[in-house]
Amino acid sequence: FLSLCYFGASRSILMSSAATSTTRIAVAQLCSTKNKRHNLLSIAKCAGWAKKSQARMLFLPEACGFIGETAAQTLSNGEPPTSSQSSEISIAHESSLIAQQLRETVQRCCEQGQQEKLDSNDPSDVKDLASSDPSLLQCLQIISRESNMWMSIGGMHVLRKDGDEEEDSSEAERVFNTHIILDPTGKVEAEYRKIHLFDVDIPGKVMLIGILF
Repeated sequence: FLSLCYFGASRSILMSSAATSTTRIAVAQLCSTKNKRHNLLSIAKCAGWAKKSQARMLFLPEACGFIGETAAQTLSNGEPPTSSQSSEISIAHESSLIAQQLRETVQRCCEQGQQEKLDSNDPSDVKDLASSDPSLLQCLQIISRESNMWMSIGGMHVLRKDGDEEEDSSEAERVFNTHIILDPTGKVEAEYRKIHLFDVDIPGKVMLIGILF
């Protein structure tokens, strides 16, 4: 699902008249899974559709690249800290199959528009990323560059950085729900670790404990 809207900003001209400039943005809602490749292909479709509609920025939801079924699975699939990842993607990663698939998907959806379904592939039929593939962030940077678009990554599970202070021993192994902004060249312009403000534990129904995620 992709929604398009305008963000307007007024400015004064010669102190006597006003003009309004508008920028089109795109907001995507995804049904993400534990299969990163499947999720990334869906994001690439949204980026292609947004580009065709001349949007300048694509806003993605939390955990758009990965949603684990358990806390342990989320931790084991945590992404490297952004500071540890070079902004320059290696030649091997640029020529990888997933990189080619993402670029082709952006181009196809930009040319054709929303002619195909967002979730046209069953996640179980899509081979997930391998350890030799680019990281989730690097794949998102490829999409950003290919679409020449700003991207707001609503939340990624990012591992602790070396040198981070621990509040207590239970903080030693955890991921941080991190909001990331990419510019049209794929550069990380900003990141913010979100604060989990509450814990909920209803036996047999739901358990949302911030320290576990």
